[in-house]
Amino acid sequence: MSDALSQIAEDYDAFYDEKIAPKLRNLEAQRRNTVYGIAALSAIAVFGLLGFIYHEELATRFGISENVIAISAMLALVGGGGLAFAVYTRIRDMVKAALVAPTCAFLGLDYSLKGDGFPLTRFDEGGILPKYDKSKLQDRIRGSHDGVAFELCEAHLEVVSTTRRSGNKETEYQRVFDGLLLIYHFPKSFRGHTVVVPDRTWLGNKIAGRKHGERVMLEDPRFEEIYAAFSDDQVEARYLLTPTFMERLTALAEHLSARNALAFAFQDNDLLIAFHSKVGHFEGGSLFKPLENPERSKQLLEELRMIYDLVERLNLINRTGI
Repeated sequence: MSDALSQIAEDYDAFYDEKIAPKLRNLEAQRRNTVYGIAALSAIAVFGLLGFIYHEELATRFGISENVIAISAMLALVGGGGLAFAVYTRIRDMVKAALVAPTCAFLGLDYSLKGDGFPLTRFDEGGILPKYDKSKLQDRIRGSHDGVAFELCEAHLEVVSTTRRSGNKETEYQRVFDGLLLIYHFPKSFRGHTVVVPDRTWLGNKIAGRKHGERVMLEDPRFEEIYAAFSDDQVEARYLLTPTFMERLTALAEHLSARNALAFAFQDNDLLIAFHSKVGHFEGGSLFKPLENPERSKQLLEELRMIYDLVERLNLINRTGI
């Protein structure tokens, strides 16, 4: 990219040494204790699972009621697993507060651990997300690059279904989206609704069921191989999806190795992007490795670099047209 981050690398190194490294150093002992605790609680959960699976055999062998063993095993499974997740989440949030939050502040970005206030409904209205019943948002980041305002959030979306098995009601959760939702101000004005979704993929098929308007046939075979465009204004869609801009969208998919995972909506003079990446972002590195490791900050900067990179790869800085 233009090196908005590269130009301040030296300043950031000094900032990291002075402001971030001491906090991570202070958290290291707590991280190690947490890892030991997670291992112990996970072991309890595993024993609980095995106890529940083999509760009949255990009851016969030790002369204990099957119900007692089954209930005890379930308590160990749920309690151990739940506590392990809780302590993991707590230390993860502390690491984010020590590393991610100050790094974003250093770069002039507004960071919130929670996704409160992020306009998720805009993506629903934009028609570039699969249907879902439950959402979890985190890591909300807002800022601007070369005058282009943006905000983003990491989203986890699930469909909830209820089934009956052996007379018991069971609730099942199916994850339908993991990734980033991004909003960028777009340099062209428009009034209609145009969406670009992955073509002939499971995500594209789910989203296409909520499409707005008719399919837009475009004369770019590489673009059409990856994407399908729909719009309620065919003329405006071609005004937005110029040959140059389609080349940029195609190149972006290839750059991110995300040929089947990007969807776009042009809405209220903004470009909305749904990036189904399946991996966690802005986590601050693994909690199972020492905290005071320069690779953590390098990885975080690379993730933040992508936000700026999108502005430039899509040429959103250009105010005269694309």
